[in-house]
Order: sequence, then structure tokens, then C-alpha cells
Amino acid sequence: MEPFVDEGAALQHLGQGGFIKFHLALAEQLGFKAALFLGHALYWSRHLGKKEPQRGGWFFMTARQWEDATGLTAREQASASTAKRLRHGP
Repeated sequence: MEPFVDEGAALQHLGQGGFIKFHLALAEQLGFKAALFLGHALYWSRHLGKKEPQRGGWFFMTARQWEDATGLTAREQASASTAKRLRHGP
């Protein structure tokens, strides 16, 4: 059986970084897309909290930057954000 993805291209891409921390516990509570969205937000909040403590973990990303990082469209981002609020409150 032929591999679905060219292994060399996949390894090259993986070597370039850009990984997103995925939390299974979040996915079980919020769903896959919301967990992906929140996991990436947690990464940036923690990363900038250490690198630039004066920001208090606050960061800004455009919808396009979120899509480039997570693969979630603007609509999916909004749904993921709403899912979190609906299930756990503001």
C-alpha cells in the first residue's frame, strides 16, 4: 500500500517546527476544534508571559494568523471561542 503522504516531505515539514500543544482533556470537554484553539492560546499566553512579563500573558493574533497557525477558519475560530463560553461561562 502506498503511503498517503510523501514521507520525505512530511519529515521536512515537521522539522520546520510549528507544533501546537494539544490537550486531550480539553478536547473531551470542549471538542477538538475548541481544544486546538485554546491550546494554541495557552501556548502564546505562557510563552509571552515568560518572554515579556509586563504583558501579563496578553497577546494579539488576527484571524488569518490563527488560521495559518491552527488551520481553523475564522468561522471555526468563532465557534471554538463560543463553545468555551457556552460550556463554562464567560
